[in-house]
Amino acid sequence: ERLRDLLEGENPQVGLNAHPGMVDIRIRARGTTPEEAAARAEATVQTIRERLRWAIYGEGTCTPEEALIATLRERGLTLATLERGTMGLLGGRLAAADPEGLVFRIGEVRARLAVAPEHAAEAIRRQMGTTVGMAAEVLQGAENFQITVAMAAPEGSRSLQRGHRGPLPHAAEWAANAAMGLLWRWLQEAP
Repeated sequence: ERLRDLLEGENPQVGLNAHPGMVDIRIRARGTTPEEAAARAEATVQTIRERLRWAIYGEGTCTPEEALIATLRERGLTLATLERGTMGLLGGRLAAADPEGLVFRIGEVRARLAVAPEHAAEAIRRQMGTTVGMAAEVLQGAENFQITVAMAAPEGSRSLQRGHRGPLPHAAEWAANAAMGLLWRWLQEAP
């Protein structure tokens, strides 16, 4: 919605590529010289940055997990996760982005959470002694999957819920992206 006018432009062309829980923005510009094309593209990039602010986690090939790990590392923060029904996607992606374990301390996958994700995030944070705890849960409902993600930090917690009618792998990907998005927004809003 915030980019509608840019999507209708011809030069540069702005396109969207939707994924479960996130959207890639592509920009293609033409010019009489490579420098002219680059200048047109950069002007559009600046407009997108102004309109989407905190929602942008990276450019080029940067993944959400790479952006999170880099930002957490810069701020000296650590992270632990707890998951149910997500096929371990959240912890797996974070572990791959931090193979030394400097930021991401542990990702647990359980068959059952003893408490709601909002409380599980705080529990894993305290148990592992990390700055931030995240929990993600995907439950099978009668007609769809129920996705709940939560994060907890010393300053408080946040959570969100949504339904998903697609297959389990897409619901798990939604959960992982939503959890990382929740943490990313908190990091962008934190002083």
